[in-house]
Amino acid sequence: MVDPTGEKVEYEVTVDTKNKTVSVVARGTVGVWSSNSAIKPDLNNAAAKIQTQINNGWQGSFKGTGADKGWTFNFKSDIKVQAFDKANSTADVMNTKGGNEMDNIIELDNFNAAGNSSYVHDQRGSKPDPNLNGMKNPDGFSPDTGKWDYPSVVKNEPKHEFTHLQGVYNQGISGQDLTQSPGGVNPTPRRMSQNDFNVVIGTEARSDRDGYMKLRTNVPGTYPAVNTFRHVKYCCK
Repeated sequence: MVDPTGEKVEYEVTVDTKNKTVSVVARGTVGVWSSNSAIKPDLNNAAAKIQTQINNGWQGSFKGTGADKGWTFNFKSDIKVQAFDKANSTADVMNTKGGNEMDNIIELDNFNAAGNSSYVHDQRGSKPDPNLNGMKNPDGFSPDTGKWDYPSVVKNEPKHEFTHLQGVYNQGISGQDLTQSPGGVNPTPRRMSQNDFNVVIGTEARSDRDGYMKLRTNVPGTYPAVNTFRHVKYCCK
């Protein structure tokens, strides 16, 4: 069975009612492959760069305002990226030891040079694109797939493309938010913004906090000050 849990990106949301913090950890795995003989020798290096960019970019701590005043929201990523240098297709990765455990499988090639651009299956830009080819994940039992431009991997593009593996279309302001497509005169920001947090997991995190606080209030002395909740996001539905 491939990816039996159907997990693409899993979030652990820890609510600490005593210290008034909500801490989120995003976990997931990404397998990368390429059929391009010029890219294969550098695949391990590319995988390491993708992992570093995502984990360094998707972290932050934000002070709450308005109804969230007095609360702090923390976010960090623990994404593992593995190279499959013998694979020449997504199917090859899935038939390789460890490959069938990948949450996401990404092909690397010179897509921009060919007049294309990076994408995660079924998502490009600010809306779904049903014309994109790839392996869908209609039931949660197949890895989410995509094609990323290899030269852009050495830049900052993986930080943005991770947005789509979290099930989010482009939402934000270029140059300020990782959830907005990079381009034009605005460089990709070094790290996620508070808007990125809100778009990706903010609703669920606040719901966990509010629900748990209400539970502790209704049944005092029964539940601990700290509790952890879990959520799963898919790129392709």
